[in-house]
Amino acid sequence: MSASESILNNVQNLVILRQEAPGSVVRALRALPLPPEAAGLLMSLDRGDAVLHLAGWPEPVLGHVTFVPPHRGSTATPDPQLDVVPARRLAELPEVLDELTHAKGELGRVRKSADDTPDKIMANVHDVLADWIRQPGKPMARIWAALGIDAPSKQKAIRKVLAPKFAQIRDERFGSAKVAILLPNAAGYALVGRGSLTGLGRGEVVHLHGAWWARDWAVKQGYEAHLEWRVGVGVNHPADVGYCADGVWHVIEVVDTSFLNLADAVRASLVLSTIVQTVTIVTKLKSEHARVRRLLAVEDLAGVMDRVQLSTFDFYLREVYP
Repeated sequence: MSASESILNNVQNLVILRQEAPGSVVRALRALPLPPEAAGLLMSLDRGDAVLHLAGWPEPVLGHVTFVPPHRGSTATPDPQLDVVPARRLAELPEVLDELTHAKGELGRVRKSADDTPDKIMANVHDVLADWIRQPGKPMARIWAALGIDAPSKQKAIRKVLAPKFAQIRDERFGSAKVAILLPNAAGYALVGRGSLTGLGRGEVVHLHGAWWARDWAVKQGYEAHLEWRVGVGVNHPADVGYCADGVWHVIEVVDTSFLNLADAVRASLVLSTIVQTVTIVTKLKSEHARVRRLLAVEDLAGVMDRVQLSTFDFYLREVYP
C-alpha cells in the first residue's frame, strides 16, 4: 500500500485488499483502524476480499469486491456473477403502488397542519403586508425569508388571499431574474390598520418599484435623494428620482412600458434645467437600450447625449437587496 499517511487520514471511505509488505500492513492497520493482531487477516485475504471502512460506519467490515471487466462496446454486457433484476413498470407492482398511494396521502395530511388554517393564512397575509409597509419595494422573496415562510405551497396559499383583494402582485423579469413584487391597495392598508402611504411617487406597480430601488440605491451611497424631484426653477418636470452627490444633482428616469415622453424628460433635465449634471435612464431589460438611443437621436439633444447614461432595474435591485 503506497498511499501516504496524510492521504489515508483524510479520506472517508477505505477499501483495503490483501497486504503483504510489513510496512503496508502497519499503515493499513492504522488507517482502518484495526488492532495489531489483525495483521494476519490483512495478509491472508483471498482474491477480491477486502476490509472496508465507510463513512458513517462505526467499525470496519469484511467485504468482497466483484471484478467487472472493462467493456468498450456500444451495448451493455451482463456480468454472470451478478444477479440481474429486470425493470418492471409501476403498474405491474400493485403492492408497491398501494404503499406509494398510502404514503402520499399520509404526507398530505402531515403538511395540512395548523399553519394552513384560514385564520393562520390570514395572519400571514397581515404579516406580509406589514413587512412591505415597513420597507416599500421589498421583493416578495425577501418578505418570505424575513417571515420564515419557505414552503412553496404555503406561499401560494398566501398569494391567493393577498391578490387581488388586498394587493397587486406582479411576477416580472428583470434581467435574467424573475421577481415577484406587490403593491397594497386600500383594503391591504386597512387590514394592517393604517392609511395608505404617501409620497411614494407615480406610476404603476413596476414603475414604482424601479423608482424606489433607484432612490434606495442613492440613499445607500450616502446621497440626498428624492422621489418626484423637480429638476429646476421654472421647469415643469418632476423626475422619478433626483439625488445630490458631492453637491451636484443627478436624475434617474424609470421606463416600464411607455417610452413616448423620454426625449421630453431628458430635454427638461439637460437642456431646460441648469442644475442637473446627468440623466440615467433605467429599463427592465438591457435589450431595450437600443430603442432608448433611437428615441433620443433628435437634433436638440445631440449636444447632451454624453451626459445620458443607461442602466437596468436589476442593477438597483441587486445593490439594494444583495
